[in-house]
Amino acid sequence: MAFDLSNEAAPGVGAASPSLSSDEDATASEFDSNFGDGIEPEHVLDHGRAILDSMEAEDDHGPDMPTSSLLTFASNHSQLDTALAASHAIPQRPYSSIVRRFMVLVTAICVYFGLGREPAGLLLSFFSIAVEPLLDPADPPIPRQLDTVRRHLGTLPVLRYYALYERPGKPKMIFAYQSLVEWLTWLLSQPGVEVAMAEWRDRDPDVRLRDVWDGLAWRSELDPQRRAFTDHSLSLLVALGIDWFSLFRSQYTSWHSTGAILMCILNLPPRLRYLFSSTYIAGCTPGPKEPKATAIGGYLRPMLEELELLNEGMSICTHEAPNGRLVRLRVAFYSGDTVGRNKVAAFEHALPLRDDHQHRLDAERYQRPFASKADKDLHERNTGARYSPLLQLSYWRSVSRSPVDYMHCLELGLAKRLFHRVLIVGEVITPAHLAIIQRGLQTCRVPSSEQAPDQRLGDPGGGSATAAHWSTLMRRLLPLLLFVAWRDIIVADDELDYVIKPVDTSARPDSDATHNTPEPATLLSLPSRSRVKKPRKRLRIARPVNARDVVRNVAQLAAATTLAARRSMSLPDVDQLDAILRDYGRTTAVLFGAAAIIYNLHLALHLPEHIRRFGPAYHFSAYHFERMNGQLGRTPTNRHRNGEIETTYTTAFVTSGKVVPGVDAELGFCGLRTPPTEGSAGGGARSSLLRNF
Repeated sequence: MAFDLSNEAAPGVGAASPSLSSDEDATASEFDSNFGDGIEPEHVLDHGRAILDSMEAEDDHGPDMPTSSLLTFASNHSQLDTALAASHAIPQRPYSSIVRRFMVLVTAICVYFGLGREPAGLLLSFFSIAVEPLLDPADPPIPRQLDTVRRHLGTLPVLRYYALYERPGKPKMIFAYQSLVEWLTWLLSQPGVEVAMAEWRDRDPDVRLRDVWDGLAWRSELDPQRRAFTDHSLSLLVALGIDWFSLFRSQYTSWHSTGAILMCILNLPPRLRYLFSSTYIAGCTPGPKEPKATAIGGYLRPMLEELELLNEGMSICTHEAPNGRLVRLRVAFYSGDTVGRNKVAAFEHALPLRDDHQHRLDAERYQRPFASKADKDLHERNTGARYSPLLQLSYWRSVSRSPVDYMHCLELGLAKRLFHRVLIVGEVITPAHLAIIQRGLQTCRVPSSEQAPDQRLGDPGGGSATAAHWSTLMRRLLPLLLFVAWRDIIVADDELDYVIKPVDTSARPDSDATHNTPEPATLLSLPSRSRVKKPRKRLRIARPVNARDVVRNVAQLAAATTLAARRSMSLPDVDQLDAILRDYGRTTAVLFGAAAIIYNLHLALHLPEHIRRFGPAYHFSAYHFERMNGQLGRTPTNRHRNGEIETTYTTAFVTSGKVVPGVDAELGFCGLRTPPTEGSAGGGARSSLLRNF
């Protein structure tokens, strides 16, 4: 259910605020932006637009009624054109180089260190009073308000706001959306960007997979005329990522989950592809909970409408072509974890291998009415398809454009489960063995490019290891640490005990403690269970496993993780990865039983196919979007809900992305550039700046 906020928004809330004249430096203009001191302005809604008459809870839809989207979006491209015109109608004042550099410095400090409006205003006032009298009096005076400085520098975000709610009786929430066309226009106006987007054409053609450009998907993307989509100079392919993360939790607040809708342009070289300035954020879904699969389409609808236009092609003014040139853009693939992929690409949690065209037909059928809810559920179970909002794009195929993320599948999935569930909980690693492993973690030295895990790993309070920690542990350390801990057992070719599952022998008829575990011989003589409660006992059911075989099994996963993490692969490497993953699955089943064959192990078998399609797994991994989420989570907010936190995140992200090119220009760098190596001219200051960036 939805409520539409007109795009003709009230002042401070609409698609584009009217441009203020150069002398309109009023205090009221300071509250047009949400970024700075953490105090959010009040969002004035358009009360002239009434709430829809039929308001039902999301779960109250009949079985044959299509679920309406959470957000309604008025298709009015003239308003988009107005917003774009207003955003580019920024007064260009001939500030002196000293004044302009100070304005850029103050804006950068606000972005990087959270300096608020009042202290920023004090710095600007001090410069105006103490420094400007020493400069040329013919130069324009420096503004004394932060938002005026941002507007004159072109870093003030232009966002559109929508009001929405989940169900009747709940407060309305704000969803801030950044226009994709406006952001793309800004990016292409930066010097050097178009040249960087064409670098992939000069790559050395060989049989190795070095980037997404070398995959089958890049070459097989066709336009409606059946020609290669990327043959045109500005036909762009992007990666879409949507991932939810928890913001904060304390004794006074509960979990608050938000999701950032992000894109990166794959035509850019890797050194520029994953920077803030070259990453597009559409917005952040308001918390406190993740939207359901039936509601995610509402948040994507404004972006999808622009994607449809960009697929056909739009004339956009660029740095190399001020009068405009044709720009086309498509989503090459979705990158995210299993939950996000199932929600956005509309998969069931498990389904047989599907044809991408048939899956699209089944998903479109799911959106049409059914005779009953049971028929709809049966269709979903039989086809494994649900409707995805991305199906609005004529070229979208969920099966072929939703690769498995190796970070969540291997590092946070298989590696983490092997260590915790199999080795620690399964008591293959005893407390004495764990102490040896932890001493090894404490004394080991890893390359500077790696992140060593916490030395308390394996303890209940051993901290929360990240994907980088699990990757280092699996690829660099775990096989060697296990050999050191089990040296005597391995030399003697002895066995270890693997605890399958503690068995509860209490008389509970609904107990499933032994549901998937065969009864051991010691329990065959026990009397049948009754409903009479008895003292609860837990029996330790263990099976012997050979220590050498366990180390070989761990080494197989280490080899697979190492191959999948490579930035450059040959086709024989991909075949080797496929063989290793299959061998790992077989040895896991033999050693630890069929219960150890989990969903992530099945997903991992698809990785080789996806590497052939999209290049090395690093380039379709969700790691880059996870890093952006981490940066968003560190943005200071006042923790006001109903979309205000997410609006602050979106505004801060957009502002920081636009500030860095301005800093580059003042430092003598043009466009988006990678930092020079340490020790080269300007390397130290530039590198430290981009570390914060």
